Parts: sequence; structure tokens; C-alpha cells
Amino acid sequence: MRRAHAALALPALAASYAAVEATRIKRMPRLPERSRDLDARVDPQRPGEVLDLLVVGDSVASGVGCTRPEATFPWRLAAGVARDLDRPVRVRSWSRKGSRVADARREQLPRLEESDDPDVVVTSMGANDATHLTPPTRFDDELLAFVEDLRARTDAPLVLTGVPEFRSLRALGVPLRTTAWLAGQRVHAQQRDLAAAREDVAFADVLAEVGAAFRADPGLLAEDGFHPGDRGAAVLADAVRPTVTATVRGAQGPRLAAVAAGPAGPAGVEADQR
Repeated sequence: MRRAHAALALPALAASYAAVEATRIKRMPRLPERSRDLDARVDPQRPGEVLDLLVVGDSVASGVGCTRPEATFPWRLAAGVARDLDRPVRVRSWSRKGSRVADARREQLPRLEESDDPDVVVTSMGANDATHLTPPTRFDDELLAFVEDLRARTDAPLVLTGVPEFRSLRALGVPLRTTAWLAGQRVHAQQRDLAAAREDVAFADVLAEVGAAFRADPGLLAEDGFHPGDRGAAVLADAVRPTVTATVRGAQGPRLAAVAAGPAGPAGVEADQR
């Protein structure tokens, strides 16, 4: 009898919790996308070839949570790479909040057909696949399709960044936060594994680099308790920057070789790597 009562109570409890979480999410502040359709020159006073950096993906890359374009992840990343290479950087972001990998492939990559070819592409993808519980096999297929579609349009190297630290998200209740974290671990590993299997894809492990920082410092999140704020975007950019810089330096082709060399030549690059 007790088991029967428990069986009846569990669906009611789950429905009640789902209603609470839905209300919580609906009450989250709706913050603007500060780097939506961003196209800017960063450090234009630096000499030499301009590096064209393209960022695609979700709300982290579209600047949700930041106060101005210059504080967003794409802009901060471009500024750091410009310092590393001592070159000006053109940064573009075609990212959209809510985008899953399939959305980025269908809605963002086609823009390459009518735009300048980038020198390097950076993604922020997978968080929405984790929260929507995209099945693992489907995510693998969609991620591979994204890479192959990108490769059909440009030979620019690709940097995947994995997913954020879901356990730091105050906007979600603990059970939902834990569910998202578990799904995020899988999505993160799938990106890492794909990068390990391909020479034309690099992986910047933001979860390993800054996950603990986001758990320890709630101030890295914006007022919605979900997206990185100005300081959080800077922390993410600093974590991704070394991989992007190394990818540009290691890429093949005369144009990227000229960009990567920097005005000081090989000696300048060696000094910068120490």
C-alpha cells in the first residue's frame, strides 16, 4: 500500500517541481545580446596584417549578460589575441542566444557564403544541447555535421570551447542544475573527443580552466544568475585565448604565417610564449 502511495506521489512531486522551475526561469531577466552581429576592429593601431576572428554559437558568444560590446567574450578574446600576436584583429560574432549546434549549423554557417573568409573560427556551443537533453548520438551527429559543413565553406581552423560550469548557475534549482551539469559533462567530452580525433579542430577546455572560479565567485555571473557578466566573460576569454593564439601560430598557409609571425619575427614569438 505504501509503495502504491509513493508511486502516485512521485509524478505529482515531479510536476510540482517542474512548475516551480518553469516559474523561476520565466522570472529571469531578459538581457540583451551585446555582441549580436558584432563586426569590429580591435587594437587597429597595431601594425601588419589583420587577423579575421569569427565567433559562432550561443548566448555566451552573443554577449548576453554583458553591459557593452567591449566587455563581451568575443571582444575580450580578440583583444587578448591581438596582444599575443601584436596584430590588429577583426572580430565578428554571428551567435544567437538559444542556439544549439544544429541551429548554429543551419542559421549561422550559411553566412560564410557571402562574407569574408575568416582566419580562425571559435565556437561557444553545447550548453543549450545540454539543457535540452539532446541525445548523445544525435549530438555527435550534429557536431560532426557542423564541422564538415564549416570545412566545406572555409579551411579556417576551428576552436571548440566545450560547455560552462552548470553547477554555478544560481538561476536553476539544485535538481535541474545537477541534471544540466551531468548532461553538460557528456556534451563537453564529446567536443573534446572530436577535437582529439581531427587535426583541423582544437579544444579549449573552459570547464577545466575556469569551472572552479565560477563556482567560487558568484560575481562572475550577470544579474540573471545564468550568463557570464563582464568579469565572467573576461575570465572565459582569458581561458580560451592561449588555444586560439597557438592555433593561429600553428596553422598552415602564407597569410596566417605572416599574421602569426608578428612584427618582431620568430624571436618575438618565442619571447611571447615564455
